[in-house]
Amino acid sequence: MNLDIQRLQDTCTVTLLEQRLDALSSAAFRQRLMECVDGWCQRLVIDLSCTIFVDSSGLGVLVATLRRLPGPGSLVLRGVTPPVERTLRLARLDRILVVESPSDGPPPPAPR
Repeated sequence: MNLDIQRLQDTCTVTLLEQRLDALSSAAFRQRLMECVDGWCQRLVIDLSCTIFVDSSGLGVLVATLRRLPGPGSLVLRGVTPPVERTLRLARLDRILVVESPSDGPPPPAPR
């Protein structure tokens, strides 16, 4: 599982550096997220900007993580790609997960 984890106070930003979050990778992803939540994280931001596919096991990890956190706004999905956004909508998880719109996040880097 290729992740980048950054901590700032009680917020943990986890960037998934994989194109797929599926049955093969979801167990390791869940373990790392639970380590963050159980260790020191009150708010979790998951950056999915590299991820283009999420299956039901990946969705299950997101829901399980949401249940472990203290309340609304504790889990935020950032950089959700169109294919992943469609999957969230089809599963109706866009109703319970906070999906940050592109305008909510940090500004894009300046062109070179």
